[in-house]
Amino acid sequence: MLVTLVCLLGLRLAVLPDTVHPVRERPLDLLDSGDLLFFNSRVSISSVLDTFCRLLSKGALGTPYCHVSVVYRDVRGLFGPANALYSFEYCSSKGGPLLFPLRKKAGRSLGRLLVRELREPRPPIDRDALDAFVLDSTEKTREGRSPHGAGAWTKSMVERHLLFLCPDPRNGGTCADHVVRFLEAAGLWAAEEACFCTSVTDLLSGDDSTLAGLPPLAPPELVKRIGKTKERGVPR
Repeated sequence: MLVTLVCLLGLRLAVLPDTVHPVRERPLDLLDSGDLLFFNSRVSISSVLDTFCRLLSKGALGTPYCHVSVVYRDVRGLFGPANALYSFEYCSSKGGPLLFPLRKKAGRSLGRLLVRELREPRPPIDRDALDAFVLDSTEKTREGRSPHGAGAWTKSMVERHLLFLCPDPRNGGTCADHVVRFLEAAGLWAAEEACFCTSVTDLLSGDDSTLAGLPPLAPPELVKRIGKTKERGVPR
């Protein structure tokens, strides 16, 4: 009965239009490593199991935005053109984190995507450590060696949303855990006992992001267009 009620709540959240968040006017090209992306994943998909899991996730989190990723700017061109932007995120079908071109990813989610940028003045980023982390973690996923597959995801979801525990995100398997590990590698998150509760909801709705061990974040903005700019974001 409880699972049914949670799924019905998830369905209600999924069909409601987003009239809460302001529309973003600035181009996505101005984003940089560490900015957060929140996706309102569609539920009208072919797999019944995936649909059930998405409705359950939306209901358990209390928000239609049940998936989070983080922007990665490839300053040195390790994965393609220099300064290309990617979405670093957990891919359930591959059992680990991967990079997806940001413009292509965002283009599929216009009107169902939120951006939450780091506030100005943006904190410094450890680009070398971040590049090493992204290379290592995505390589493990491609080679089937990622330690954060379906089992880790299920364990983390049960601990956080059914047992109401605050598991260490450095060992967890949810999309939010992967984002936090990315931020830690970039020098944007420091592990403290008081900030282990880092679900999608915590990252999206926290008015004071410093309570989650993160630098200050701007309010979420709804992305309805990608936009273009000749002046690319300058690495900081």
